Amino acid sequence: MRELSVESREIRSLNGQVAVVTGASRGLGRALSRALIDNGVRVVMLARASDALDEAGMEFGGSALACACDVRSSEAVSAAIRLGADRFGRVDILINNAAACLVNKIESVSDADVRTEIDTNLLGAIWCVRAAIPFMRLAGRGQIINVSSESVNAPVPFMTVYAASKAALEAFSAGIRSELRPYGIRVTVARSGAMETSITDQWSASQKQDFFSSYANSTRREETGASIDPRIMALSIIEILKLPPEASMRLVELGGR
Repeated sequence: MRELSVESREIRSLNGQVAVVTGASRGLGRALSRALIDNGVRVVMLARASDALDEAGMEFGGSALACACDVRSSEAVSAAIRLGADRFGRVDILINNAAACLVNKIESVSDADVRTEIDTNLLGAIWCVRAAIPFMRLAGRGQIINVSSESVNAPVPFMTVYAASKAALEAFSAGIRSELRPYGIRVTVARSGAMETSITDQWSASQKQDFFSSYANSTRREETGASIDPRIMALSIIEILKLPPEASMRLVELGGR
C-alpha cells in the first residue's frame, strides 16, 4: 500500500472550507450545520423562512449565514448561493438535504402534493448543483452530498412519490458524478434510514392513520431498524467529506439497528 501524499493528509481537514446546506433549519440539516462548524467550516444555511432558521443563525453566529430560500425556486437558489459565496469567498461543499415527504394514496394524491415532492426533492437539488458548480470549478475541487432514502430500494405504501423522487435524485447523482469528475468535484449519495425528525408534522391526522396502519401490516416494519438520531448521520457525512482526494464514496446507506 502506497503512503498517502502530503496533499492527501492535509485535505482531510475541513477547516476553512465553506458549505451550503439545504433544509438547514431543523433535523439533519441543523445537525449537519453544527457538525460542519465544529470542524472549522463556515456554513450557508438554506431553508424556508421560519423562527427555527433565525434561531439557528443566531446560535451559530459568524460561522453561519442563514438564508431564507425555497429550493423549489431556481432564482432564489442562485441568489442565495451567490450571497453565501460573496460573504465567505468560496463554496467547497454542497449538501442537498431539503426534502418534502408527504403521504398519499396515489389514486387521490393532489397535483400540488406531487409537485411539492418532485420540486423539492429533485428539482431543488438540481438547481443547487447548477448554482454551486461554477464556484467549485473556480476552487479546483468540491464535494456534493445528495441525501437520499432507504425507500428507494423498498418503497413504503403511500410514500411512492417520495421514493420515486429520491430514486431520480440518485440517478441524477450518478450522471453528474462522471460529468464533474474532471473538475475534481466528488458526488456522494448518502442514503438514510429512519431518523428522529419532525417530518410527520406535515401530515394530517387521517394521513398518519392511513400510513401507520398500512406500515404496521407490511414487511417493511421488520426490515427497517430503529430510528436514529440525526447527529449520527451528520457525523457519517463529515467522515465522507474528510476522505482524501483519490478516494470517492459513491453511495453510503445508514440505518438503525
